[in-house]
Amino acid sequence: MVHCNDENIKWIKQYSLLLIKFLNEYSWLTEAFVLDFFTENHWSKLPLCWSSVLSSIDPQELGDWLSEGNIFYKQVWPLSLQAFRATVCALALTRKPISSPEAVHLFLNKIIPGYPHQKGMTEASKIKWLKTVDELSAAGGQHVNLEHIFRRRVKPKKQHEILRLTQVIDSVLKQIHCDRVIDVGSGQGHLARLLALGYGLQVATVEAEEQHVSGAQKLDDQALSHLKKKEQRPAYSVEEDISNELIDNYKKFAICSHQPPKHLRYCVSASSTQEDLLQVLSDSWPSVKDNLYSDVAHFGLIGLHTCGNLASTMLRLFTETSEAKTLLSVGCCYMKLDITSAGLACGYPLSSCIRNQLGHKLCYEALEVACHAIEKYSKKLKENASSLKIHCYRATLEALINKHHPEKRHYGLRSVNHADRITFTEYVQKALNRINLYIPDKDVNSSWVASCLEQWEHVVVFYSLRLLLAPVIESLVLIDRMLYLYEKGIPSLLVPLFDPELSPRNQVLLAVKVPDPPENQASASLPKHQI
Repeated sequence: MVHCNDENIKWIKQYSLLLIKFLNEYSWLTEAFVLDFFTENHWSKLPLCWSSVLSSIDPQELGDWLSEGNIFYKQVWPLSLQAFRATVCALALTRKPISSPEAVHLFLNKIIPGYPHQKGMTEASKIKWLKTVDELSAAGGQHVNLEHIFRRRVKPKKQHEILRLTQVIDSVLKQIHCDRVIDVGSGQGHLARLLALGYGLQVATVEAEEQHVSGAQKLDDQALSHLKKKEQRPAYSVEEDISNELIDNYKKFAICSHQPPKHLRYCVSASSTQEDLLQVLSDSWPSVKDNLYSDVAHFGLIGLHTCGNLASTMLRLFTETSEAKTLLSVGCCYMKLDITSAGLACGYPLSSCIRNQLGHKLCYEALEVACHAIEKYSKKLKENASSLKIHCYRATLEALINKHHPEKRHYGLRSVNHADRITFTEYVQKALNRINLYIPDKDVNSSWVASCLEQWEHVVVFYSLRLLLAPVIESLVLIDRMLYLYEKGIPSLLVPLFDPELSPRNQVLLAVKVPDPPENQASASLPKHQI
C-alpha cells in the first residue's frame, strides 16, 4: 500500500527511478513478443547460465518460482537469476489483498481534518468488511453476501469486485459528506446499481455503448420490481434473505427510496473537458445546475476497470473539475494507452516527473504483458502445464506466416479453445479459418515444425520470464498516475483491494482533494464571480 503525499514524495520519486532503471536493464525481455520465439530465436537471448538451468526446469518448480515467497530449488541456480527474481519481488507493488480497510483510514486521517471525529461520524462509521465478504455458495461460486438482485448476470469475479469496492466508496463519500457519484465506463451498471439500491447513494453512469445503457436500465427495472414486491410482504424474512450489514443498508435505503442510477449514453474521450463532465452532472441532477459552486454539486468519480486511455482521461478530468472531490479508479488494458508524449491525449506517462526521466518509455509489448494474470499462470504451471502448449503452437504458426505471408506478421488470429487437445495441423486450420491464409501442408507437417513443437517447454519458460516482470511494469504505470495527481496538489493511495486470482487488476487508486481550512470554507462556497 503506497501513500503519495508531502511526507513520502521523495521516496515515491526514488522508487519510480528504480522501476525505470530495472525495466531498462531487462528491455530485451519486456520488448519481446513470445509469438516471435522462433522467428527471432528468443531462447538464444537468455544468458547461458540461465538457459542451462531453465532448459530442464520442472513446470511445478517454475510455477513456484513465479509466486512470491520462499521456494525450494532442486538444483543450483545462478545468482543472477535468483537476483532477478528477488529484485522483481522487492520492486513490484504488493498484490496481496488487504484483510482490513485500515490503510484507507490512515490515508483519510492524514488529509481530512478531524477524521474520524467529524460531525455525525463515529468510530462505528469506519469501513467494516463483512465478516464473510468472500463466502461463496457451494453451487456456482456465487457470493452469498450479495442479494440475488445484484448477482443477476454478474459473474463471481465481478461480484467479488463490486462487493468490496462499494464498501470503500460508500465510506469515503460519507467522510467527505458527499452522496453523489458518477460511474464512468459503467457497462451494465452492476456497480452503480449496488451503490444506488444497496447504499442509497445518488448515482449517474456514463457509458458509450447504447446496448449497455439499455441493458443496465432493464436490470434496474427488474431490481426495482423485486424491491417493491418485498415492500408488500407482511414482514422482512431473515430466513429468506441474507441477514448481515449489507441487508441493513437495503432496509434503510433501498426499500424506502427506490432511486435507481441515472444512465447516460456518452463517450468520454481525450477531448472531453471539465464542461462536459459538469454537463453530465447537471443532466443527471437538474437541481445542481444553479448550484455548481456549492456543496450541493460535489460528487465522486469512479471507474472499475476503465480501459486504456479512459483511466488517464478520468484522472485529468478529476484534477480539472473542482466539484469532483474524490476519485476511485481501477484501470486495465494498459496496451491501449496512448504512449506518445504529446499533450493531454497521452495515456502514459501522465506525470512530468516520469516524462522527464531518460528511459521512461514503455512499448506496446511491455504494456501488453502487464495486463496478464501471473497468479493464474502460476497455478496452471502447477496443475496443468500441458495446456500452455498454445504458446508454442502460436509461435510456430507465426514463423510459418512470416515465411509465406510476411505482410501478415503479428496479425490477430482467431483464438482456438483447448488447443492442447488437438494436433498442430488442426490448430492451424482453426486459427487461419477466418483470415483466408494458406500454409502448404508440407510445411505444416515438416520435421522443422516437429522440432519446434518439442520445444514447447522452452517457450513457456520464456513466457514466464516476461510475465515475472508484469507487476513491475504495472507498478510504474500506477506510480506515474500517483505522481500526476501529486503534481496537481492531490494526495492519493494505491491499495490492493481484490483477490488477484479472481481479479488480476486489483490495485485501486484512491484520491481525495484536501478540504479547505475552516476559515476559507465560507468564501469557497460562493460563486466565483463573488469571490
